[in-house]
Amino acid sequence: MHHARMAQDDVSSRAYRDGGDLRRMQDLLVRDFANTDWRVGDLAWAMRDRSHLELSVFVRLFFAGDALIGWAWVRARGLIEIELIAARAEVAAYQAMLAEGEAIIDAASRAGDAVTQLRGWVPDGNGAMAEAFTRRGFVAGETALQINGRSSLDELPDPRPLPPGWTFGDVDTDERVDSRVECHRAAFAPSSLTAEGYRRVRATWPYRAELDRVIVDEHGAVVAACTSWLDEANGEGLLEPVATRPHQQRHGYGRAVCIDALRALREAGARTAQVGCHAGAPACTTYIAIGFEPAGRLTAYSKERASAL
Repeated sequence: MHHARMAQDDVSSRAYRDGGDLRRMQDLLVRDFANTDWRVGDLAWAMRDRSHLELSVFVRLFFAGDALIGWAWVRARGLIEIELIAARAEVAAYQAMLAEGEAIIDAASRAGDAVTQLRGWVPDGNGAMAEAFTRRGFVAGETALQINGRSSLDELPDPRPLPPGWTFGDVDTDERVDSRVECHRAAFAPSSLTAEGYRRVRATWPYRAELDRVIVDEHGAVVAACTSWLDEANGEGLLEPVATRPHQQRHGYGRAVCIDALRALREAGARTAQVGCHAGAPACTTYIAIGFEPAGRLTAYSKERASAL
């Protein structure tokens, strides 16, 4: 097995291969839970709405010997995201990971997929990662993601009453899968999510149908949805993603389905929960209103690059 070499002598990298690698990445997040904003559900959602064939081009895993220690993930035309366990979180290591990410983008550009801007997310407080981005020419911007946490699920607010004929439920039929996807695509238009991609998500650990909560109207259409994920080892739930059809937004249905999801997580054994949003977005206000508190931010770093090499 050929591994590309990294800055540290005992560290090597290779391309992502399959679902076994995804589980290795998730296991790393469980072990390094206290030092990362990533959660097992984040990866299940983000990596299974595309095929492994597509992702193998864009993900590199980093190892110390045979032990996975992090990854560099390139997608969405110039977005580079890197993750490294706390014990290895040094400026030189982050720089090497960024260099591999940029090399992937350079190769894509040579093949005709021109990229004019590179971007990455840096958690506030991770000085080594911030310095690595800066040394490679990235500049911090104003765009930020806000991580919100709920330290207890013991007391949850009541959701607003639903209209006659509307119900809370989970995603338990093919018809509901299709409607759940339609709700997501409408809320996040333009969206690349497909029913096929969503079925891959549903087949990925640690997805549970009973934690995939929806509000359904009297005709059976999904009006609002909140997929929740449980990290059993750490007792934490994650809400990702949350969606409400545009014509039903600002009526409290997003809030209601999130509360329903938190109740389902509590019944499944979660003690705490996390959810992310773009800082300043209305969604952040909704999450705070149901008991989440801002727990951290990720700042966007970017740099311009030539469109042709």
